[in-house]
Amino acid sequence: MSRQDIQLQQSRKFFFDRLRLVGSVSEASEFSLSQASTLLDLPKNDFICRKGQRMKKIYFVVEGLIESSLIADNGKKVVQRIYKPGDFIWDHQSVVEGSDSIANYKTLSHSSVLMFELDELQTIVKSQADLWSHAVKIALKELMHLQERVISEMSSDTSEKYLEFLKEYQGLVPFLSNKKIAEFLGVTEQGLHKVRTKLKKKQLEQGLSELQ
Repeated sequence: MSRQDIQLQQSRKFFFDRLRLVGSVSEASEFSLSQASTLLDLPKNDFICRKGQRMKKIYFVVEGLIESSLIADNGKKVVQRIYKPGDFIWDHQSVVEGSDSIANYKTLSHSSVLMFELDELQTIVKSQADLWSHAVKIALKELMHLQERVISEMSSDTSEKYLEFLKEYQGLVPFLSNKKIAEFLGVTEQGLHKVRTKLKKKQLEQGLSELQ
């Protein structure tokens, strides 16, 4: 077995392990999805979809980090989400509304993804009752994640948003630049430094209080 075949086999195992967290997967469904999946290796700063294009594929992140971002009316970049290993990537405008994407999807590091053609995947999902249920659950989870993101953006407490970011992307922060973290929080790098300093000071004060 070649190295490429081993990587594909391992990637599919990871995919089905994550899918089974949603629910059981029949042998027929596993076979169909395996046949429909293609493993892609993507370099850093590669776009899997740009604003104005229609995303005709669904992706499952095996390795690396991929961001989705928008450009606001004032020209400021707004990071919607950073996808990590185990996440599904699908564009709401393209999949649900059948229109062009309003976001850019770009790799933040060398990444590996399992790719599914949207039309083929939809055919498979519609023909397998277990997969239809899973697809609905995954879609609802994604919508809830976006809703939580919007609510978080409405919060004026940057420290709270930073702590939520650390919780969501635990273990991945060392692989993200300060600029990228600041973009996600909607602050400048200087603002990020102030938040970190404030939290460190608070932790120090709490530590001293416990010693008294």
